[in-house]
Amino acid sequence: MNQLAIAGYSSIALDVYGSGLSVLSEGVEDPTFDTIASDVKALLEELSIRPENAVAVGHSMGGIIVPKLALKCNLRGSVLIGPVLPKPAMAEIFNTRIETVKKEGMEPMAKTIPFAATGSKATLTHKAFIRALLLSQKPEGYIALCRAIAQADLPAYANIKSPVLVLSGEEDKTSPIPDAQKILSE
Repeated sequence: MNQLAIAGYSSIALDVYGSGLSVLSEGVEDPTFDTIASDVKALLEELSIRPENAVAVGHSMGGIIVPKLALKCNLRGSVLIGPVLPKPAMAEIFNTRIETVKKEGMEPMAKTIPFAATGSKATLTHKAFIRALLLSQKPEGYIALCRAIAQADLPAYANIKSPVLVLSGEEDKTSPIPDAQKILSE
């Protein structure tokens, strides 16, 4: 993001509520990708950022949020990095994670995901970073976002009017190349 600022661009990084250091508010409905995209759209409006001047970037589940945002407003472009493709197999994986976290907390996720979700070039530092990210999350927030992924519908990729760039790695287990190709073919 520093390089963008040096080049004269503004950038905004945000946590989805329930993720990272952002908490889920008591008594508020669990997030869905539609509500998150609506919140991002409202943030752009509040900051007086015209969508046609914005390029939205989403990683993993952000790869579901950004297309939903692109469908709500005319973005300049979208970048999806290792996007999760909503499908029954993903629902199964995330429903299992929900049950595990309900019973045992975040530790089982922190023990497995850094090793199961990374490629052969990931260093121990990368894996430790992922572990720290997972352990910093509150179980309730993680469960709510797992539920959002499990219940997600396929964004209407074909209806997005702006350019979309999809990045997927050869060893990406969450977003394999065939999933990226499916997104691009929609």
